[in-house]
Amino acid sequence: YETPITPEVRILSNVNEIFQDSGDRYVRVIQGQPFELICTFYGHPPPEGGLQWSIDRFNGTRNSLSSHWLSMQGLIIHSGRHYWTTIGSPQFDALGRHTGVFQCTALNSIGQIIERDQVRVELHKVYVRINELSESGLIENQKGSNGTITCNAYDGYLQFILPDATYTWEVERINGERVHPNLIADQIELNNNQLYYHGLSPTANKLRIRCIASNDTARYISPDFSFRVFGSDKAEPMKTSDIEPGGTRWISGGEIK
Repeated sequence: YETPITPEVRILSNVNEIFQDSGDRYVRVIQGQPFELICTFYGHPPPEGGLQWSIDRFNGTRNSLSSHWLSMQGLIIHSGRHYWTTIGSPQFDALGRHTGVFQCTALNSIGQIIERDQVRVELHKVYVRINELSESGLIENQKGSNGTITCNAYDGYLQFILPDATYTWEVERINGERVHPNLIADQIELNNNQLYYHGLSPTANKLRIRCIASNDTARYISPDFSFRVFGSDKAEPMKTSDIEPGGTRWISGGEIK
């Protein structure tokens, strides 16, 4: 007869650092980076019902991890008898499909809970900002003027500028047609995170621009922005996206409606 050892379930990771704040354990993963959690059962005998993963979504729903659901989400589970199981993905999803509270539960032979552990998994936030936007969210300048637009990608928690980011710019018409940046002004110069314009054109009122910051694994996109060119008869700017996704605001005469 072997004396039972007090059971414990613990979630760890060899890939992602697990932080702790007032007893709340969490992981922040950069999009496109590897993600893996390891759940281990400590004790004897092992749980006859095995170790089972579940995810509580931040919107309040819980997902049981069927093989079909896992394949749809891009998550992979590996298990070793009753003592350990892993869940993860080679590339963390940028749309939030891999976020939530991951719970690992040890079950007995009839499905009752022996012990459990959980870790909150978040997408590491990065914000792409345009420095020269006015309070109304526009680049405002006179027809024929010169100026600089600067784009930076910031860490969402510590607010430092990402040191390894490279930047590209996209310009399009109101119908979504991609156009050359030269429509903004008589002369355009693109230098990584800066866009220099000389001789600002009234045509810029009918364009929308975005900045894209990239590194080895991820792309981060700024909210769309547009111009208000003074001294022209085309001073009504296009709509510009909200800083936070999920809404659009129209800006007219300097007021948000």
